[in-house]
Parts: sequence; C-alpha cells; structure tokens
Amino acid sequence: MAERVEYAGFWIRFLAIIIDGVILGIVGGSLSRLMTTTVYSAISWLVGAAYYVIFWVYWQGQTPGKRILNLRVVRADGAPVDWATSIIRYIGYIVSTFILLIGFIMAAFDDEKRALHDRLANTRVVMVRRTA
Repeated sequence: MAERVEYAGFWIRFLAIIIDGVILGIVGGSLSRLMTTTVYSAISWLVGAAYYVIFWVYWQGQTPGKRILNLRVVRADGAPVDWATSIIRYIGYIVSTFILLIGFIMAAFDDEKRALHDRLANTRVVMVRRTA
C-alpha cells in the first residue's frame, strides 16, 4: 500500500521562508558593513542563491527553516532534488519575487500546494515524518 504524501501548506512554508530570511538577514547584515553597496548587492544575490541551492542539495531538500518545521523539498517522484533542480527552483524564487510574490501565493490555491518555483522545477514541499 502506497504511503500518502502530505504536502506542506502555504502558511508553514511561509514561516520557513521567514526563518531562512532571518538567517540570511543576519549574514547579510554582517557582510554589508564590510563592502560598498554595489558589491554588497551582487554578493547578497550570490549568498542567497548559494544558501538555498546548497542546503536543498546537501541537506536532503531542507534549508534550516524547513528543517526546523519538518518540511522537505522533493522531486515529483519523491526523489531528492539535485543541482539542476535546485538551480531551476531558485530561479523560480527570483521570478516570484519580481511578480509581486504571486508565484509564492499560488501555493495557497494548488491541490499539491505548488508555488511557481515548484512548477518550474517539478518539485513538491512535503511534511517529514520523524521516527523515534
């Protein structure tokens, strides 16, 4: 019998983004004191991309925010995300940001709770069941 997948809802995903944003804000705030505005702007984009892509690949689809909330990014077949999938997903994050966050809001109205970046990368965010 196949195990039922529980997709992570909009609000818990939003909270994970907030947690990750706080972490990135602390790192970014520290970096901003060390460089010019132009250099900081370029570096902050790279740090953000590296943060998400590296955590998704090496932490089995979890950023610190997702790990705290027991969420995981997986491919549609349930397999872990790879480098290419993670990069496509992050590009979707950027697109969602530039279109007034509509790409993120899409998750609230999708049966599988997919945001724009999930659709582009063919990923899902699922609840992780912790075993004792």
